[in-house]
Amino acid sequence: MSTPSAVDKHAEEWEAFVGKAILRFGDIELISVKCLSVLPEDQISESASRLEFGRRTDLIIELLEARESLSDHLGILLKGLKRAKQLSQIRNLIAHNPVMLDIYTTEDESRIITRHTITSARTGKKSIDLEELKEFASEVEHLASELWMVFLNVAGNSDHLWRNRSNGT
Repeated sequence: MSTPSAVDKHAEEWEAFVGKAILRFGDIELISVKCLSVLPEDQISESASRLEFGRRTDLIIELLEARESLSDHLGILLKGLKRAKQLSQIRNLIAHNPVMLDIYTTEDESRIITRHTITSARTGKKSIDLEELKEFASEVEHLASELWMVFLNVAGNSDHLWRNRSNGT
């Protein structure tokens, strides 16, 4: 059995952090679907859950912002879903583009500089390096944990927290 090379270890590091980010974002996607199922006055979960993440999240945000007042938990949920929507742009970048080796030379071509990144194949304008990926994966993991805790608190009290009391429903 051979020992892994530095290249193999580098690839494994990318794979681990891409995997962590995608899996934890899956938690956030599931939370968004579950939010739609605990809105008791609206029977929208079956059709709304088929919406893509951005539209589904926009719908939940709109529903929450339409409330006359929000509990602390719903305020945290709203803020978290807004952040998740922003983070979905990076999630899409890493989900739909490969890790590539970028090769640069100095102006006088005396040195070659290499750097691994994930860069948008469509525009070439968005990219993320390994350090940024690590930060992203960590933020998504933290956000997913926070959203689960808040959601479980909200869902456990759905009659009180989700219904709009101003109209008695």
